[in-house]
Amino acid sequence: MKSAPYLLSLPALLLFAVVVIVPLGMTVLLSFHDWGQYKGIEPVFILKNWREVLTDSYFLEMFGRTFRIALHVTVLTALFGAPEAYILNRMKSPWRGIFLLVILGPLLISVVARTLGWALLFGGNSGLVNKALASLGLISAPLPFMFTETGMVVALAHVLMPYMVLAVWAALQRLDPQIENAAVALGAGHSPCCVASCCPRSCRASCRAPSSCSRWRPALSPRPPSSAAAGSRSRPRSPTTSF
Repeated sequence: MKSAPYLLSLPALLLFAVVVIVPLGMTVLLSFHDWGQYKGIEPVFILKNWREVLTDSYFLEMFGRTFRIALHVTVLTALFGAPEAYILNRMKSPWRGIFLLVILGPLLISVVARTLGWALLFGGNSGLVNKALASLGLISAPLPFMFTETGMVVALAHVLMPYMVLAVWAALQRLDPQIENAAVALGAGHSPCCVASCCPRSCRASCRAPSSCSRWRPALSPRPPSSAAAGSRSRPRSPTTSF
């Protein structure tokens, strides 16, 4: 029965519509009505609220700061999370399970507890980070981390890093390991092969970009045509690495 998956997901979709879509729709409708402290909500169609949001410097600064922090956090988690997911994908048991537990460990701790931990690390003159940097002679005065965008970006990247690792790791698990081996057999180096086969999957996991792994699919045969034509030439060794 082809409609079975849709019927099974129907209760979750209905709950999502009631809890998320309906309140958002009501909020959008209310944004076109007037409101006063004493008169309440008036059912009149106006664009004053939207005009204020799009022209007021307060809202523009708030939106700009939000998108800037989101961009920095995304780039930071991608730079550290994608290589971590690649290493996790190449690991063998039992190391994969151990390091997966290490990655998921922060999710088992309350966000409040983790925030207090970062407060101890970044806390002004007594913070461990400033003390370590001062003892190494890298700074002469404490760096302001608390209540700044820098501290917020670092803390958010720490909180969201497991989600990036899990998303990229799930995408890499669907990648045929023989694609990389076949690419190396055809003469590609390890770094270009990793970029061509793994990076598109990683990008697709985070931003749904089109994958360009298909160019390696003609090389999935156990012995590539170039090696068969070469006859006595030895086949390059597989780059598979186990940790």
